[in-house]
Amino acid sequence: MYFYASNRDDGMETKQKIIDTAIELFQQNGIKSVTMDWIASEAGVSKRTIYEIFTKKAELLKACMDKITEENLNALHQIRQNSTCFFETIKQLEEFHIQSLQRFHPNFFLDVQKSFPSLWKKMNDQNDTMKMSEIMYFLKESIMNGLIRADLHITFISRVILELFKLAFSIELDNDTRIDRKNIYKDLIINYFRGIATDKGLKELEQLEH
Repeated sequence: MYFYASNRDDGMETKQKIIDTAIELFQQNGIKSVTMDWIASEAGVSKRTIYEIFTKKAELLKACMDKITEENLNALHQIRQNSTCFFETIKQLEEFHIQSLQRFHPNFFLDVQKSFPSLWKKMNDQNDTMKMSEIMYFLKESIMNGLIRADLHITFISRVILELFKLAFSIELDNDTRIDRKNIYKDLIINYFRGIATDKGLKELEQLEH
């Protein structure tokens, strides 16, 4: 039993090492340019070992995306626990999204979308569900604290906010302009919150911006 448990632990450690290595390479180089040979070399294992765990690249990519999604969910929970007000939470979410995007090669999401469409859809669905849940929680808390109007349809407003976040980070930016992600975020999302905030919420939002 001891040797069986030890071998199983070694196998899990090897699997995790492969996933972590693949995530790092995918983030830095995109998906298409990263081969299983490259992953094996960087992870210090044979390509055969990888294929004993993941029968194809799509399976390894799915495992990578599952871990990234789990880490994002943990980060969102941490933001919820550390935030003292809704608008501070929104600001932290913006910083979290910008930092997340900066970790990925520009071709990463395009490669997933083109080469692994079913995985792309699943990843988007999971992320949308996760973020919708967090947004709805924060909206309800803000209504209870008198920061957001109580006459709003929470589910609909949460969907609008989610789509605004997605739009803010999908817009192609012109290198010749001085517009950056934070300005787009402010124009789209902060101004939207001004429209649904109470007088108390507007005052808190102004204090946060200054």
